[in-house]
Amino acid sequence: MKRIIKSDIIPETLQNAPVPTNVKQVDKDIYRADDVCKQLLEDQHYQCAYCECRITKEYNDVEHYRPKSIYYWLGHNWKNLLYACDFCNRTCKNDLFPLKDESKRVTVPGNLEEEEPLILNPTSEDPTAHIRYNRHMLIGITDQGRTTIDLFKLNQRPVLVHDREQLFELYHRELSTLKNVRKLLESPDLPPESRAILVEISNLSSASIEQYKSKDTPYSGMLVNQ
Repeated sequence: MKRIIKSDIIPETLQNAPVPTNVKQVDKDIYRADDVCKQLLEDQHYQCAYCECRITKEYNDVEHYRPKSIYYWLGHNWKNLLYACDFCNRTCKNDLFPLKDESKRVTVPGNLEEEEPLILNPTSEDPTAHIRYNRHMLIGITDQGRTTIDLFKLNQRPVLVHDREQLFELYHRELSTLKNVRKLLESPDLPPESRAILVEISNLSSASIEQYKSKDTPYSGMLVNQ
């Protein structure tokens, strides 16, 4: 899971959208409009907000962080919208929105500040404050982190675990290569031809490392603090 920097520019469809007064007024043609999907996908680097898998517009969902079935007045609210893969949205989360204290749940328009959600919102908080990694496996260090990992089955989905492990191994292989090459380059007796080759290898490894850590790379959230 990685931090998402959401655009301050609200998509045009949402700018004059009505605020629903009940769940029936939440209009999918508004919150799933093309300009909304496009901006969400770009902001999230075409990755699921929760599991970081690669997503496309055609087969995935505009997701309401606070479920529209409960928080209907936020149904067209830009700050409440994310893009998620169908597994995270439909199989895992659906209408679930656990709170630390259910007695503080807000069910009519009002102040939401007293609510303490147990699902991380990567657009408003840094996941690294709640989640750490043991190699490619996630470890929750707060109630929010643990609930998010469990709810979205982030350590139980074979494809996610496999792809994170592959990225982890590639990243650390390049780090090792870069370290060894830089050590060789310290030698004052290195022939110019060998030095040139090693410099090229060093540059390629550095470029690979930057690509692996890029926000455009799925699962790079685990490399933030490595």
